[in-house]
Amino acid sequence: MTEPLDHLNFQKKARRLVFWYVKPRLEKTDSHVTFSEDEVYVVWFAKTLQNWKALVSTTLPDGMYYEVTYNGDDKVTYLDAYKKFDNVFITDSEADLMASDVAKGIDEFLSNPSRGQVRTRPGPQRVSLMEA
Repeated sequence: MTEPLDHLNFQKKARRLVFWYVKPRLEKTDSHVTFSEDEVYVVWFAKTLQNWKALVSTTLPDGMYYEVTYNGDDKVTYLDAYKKFDNVFITDSEADLMASDVAKGIDEFLSNPSRGQVRTRPGPQRVSLMEA
């Protein structure tokens, strides 16, 4: 009989699955790039009953992140790979305004020249849907 896994073993399994997925997909011409299992880390983890989910990333500068989901009923794990395109910065007041403007129509809302402007903050660039 196998020993039950605790949350650290689940996270280790998620990291290994992502490493197994990423390693053969590295650009073959980048022979100078090294990649080890230590460069895979868990960003977020949750477990409910017999199921768990981990959001995982790597130190590679490719903007990818991975969602590893375990279905305990079926004893199967799913790995989804995502590419991050934007980090959208929306204040609560902007979100409220957007929600109220949706009723008027998204085209009218986005056609306003004061919206959809790019704002930057210290650190990583963040794209805003609206002007502050």
